[in-house]
Amino acid sequence: MFTSDIVDNTIPLTFKQKLLLAGAFIPIIFFGVAVIFILTLLSFMFSGQVLVLLLIFLMVVLLVIFYDFSKNLRDLRSGVALIEEDKLVSLRRAHARSSTCFGTFARLGEMRIIPVVFYQAHVGQTYRICYSPASRIVWSVEAH
Repeated sequence: MFTSDIVDNTIPLTFKQKLLLAGAFIPIIFFGVAVIFILTLLSFMFSGQVLVLLLIFLMVVLLVIFYDFSKNLRDLRSGVALIEEDKLVSLRRAHARSSTCFGTFARLGEMRIIPVVFYQAHVGQTYRICYSPASRIVWSVEAH
């Protein structure tokens, strides 16, 4: 995957990678619609204080989600992933049955790893890593 497309230690993001990065926008739409729904349709059902607390809660959730999405958006706007060499120090799942996986690298630190890479990688080995720097997602590894 790496050899033909590398330019200055970068490689263009694939369509699938772009879709995965853009998928972080879905919760923003959901919670944005929830805020609008509460303001328009449910405002008469709640007292002023409950409505304000509910809206504050939803706005905080939206801010946290938007912060996370802004990292994905930076990677989408750049359109490239970086290629670096590093040693894999550890691998773990977020939860026992979760598909969210993490790997810790000697220089790069902890990064989210797509499941295919999780099963392909071996702790202690040095890899050429293809990753998105802002969202810290490892897209692929190649033994070096």
